Amino acid sequence: MKEIKISAIVPIYNAENYLDKCICSILDQDFSAYEIILVDDGSTDLSSDICDKWEQADERIRVIHQKNQGVSIARMNGLSEAKGDYIAFIDADDLVKRDYFSTLYAAAVKYRADVVCCDVVEIDKNYNGVLLNSFHNVINERYVEDKRILLRDYFEKKEFYGYVVWGKIIHRKLAQKEMFTSIKYGEDLQYMIKIFSHNPRLVLLPYSGYIYIRWENSVTKRTAILTPEKLFDEIYVAETLINVCYECQDVNLYNLAKHRYAQVVWSTITICIKSNSKKFYSQHTNEMKMFA
Repeated sequence: MKEIKISAIVPIYNAENYLDKCICSILDQDFSAYEIILVDDGSTDLSSDICDKWEQADERIRVIHQKNQGVSIARMNGLSEAKGDYIAFIDADDLVKRDYFSTLYAAAVKYRADVVCCDVVEIDKNYNGVLLNSFHNVINERYVEDKRILLRDYFEKKEFYGYVVWGKIIHRKLAQKEMFTSIKYGEDLQYMIKIFSHNPRLVLLPYSGYIYIRWENSVTKRTAILTPEKLFDEIYVAETLINVCYECQDVNLYNLAKHRYAQVVWSTITICIKSNSKKFYSQHTNEMKMFA
């Protein structure tokens, strides 16, 4: 096998209906120096067999089978086995364009970047390839080397970077410095905030290379419903944001992070009252008082 520049990590759980399409889109790249790590997260459908079939068919593909532990553990296990210079996380129910790897890697080399982000387009499978949404509306190529700018853009809701792990490549040494946590909601955002804390050289491309598929029954595309459990996870993300902003020694950023934390805690308490969830209410009432 040639020198590996990019390791594509695909976490999989019960993805038999779309896994082949995802893998084919990766194998169709016009870039050859990559490997694919398929992480089967204890699937109960035919996903495991599909993974094994592809591993036997192509030497660039490796398979990890694990008991069901969630997408975060699946990504971490894939990351620990990766050999490429850069990591590309790809969801099993999405696709990538043929020049996805070559375009992002060329930018990484040009800027000696730690992170390269591209635009993401959303496609509804029932519309036969009709574009539904462009996530970030990137117009100009942009280079950023200041985590304070990255964080400030987050608070100003400039969704340039896509606070998810897909739609980008991350240098493996940087990616392996942080871990995904076991929360079910917001794990991508929490991970990327921690990545940004390392002051990475980041490039944003006006190129739509990642295709987010709106599958009706996809596990990873479930409609977000505000529940105490979801908000509880968002509190952990907000705590991470406070810590990172504090380390920046920027008073304005730190105050914005505290305000965000207070908003999330207050929303949690409100939802808990409405749903009569005394457990979550009692856990976070004291935390809310800290920021009153």
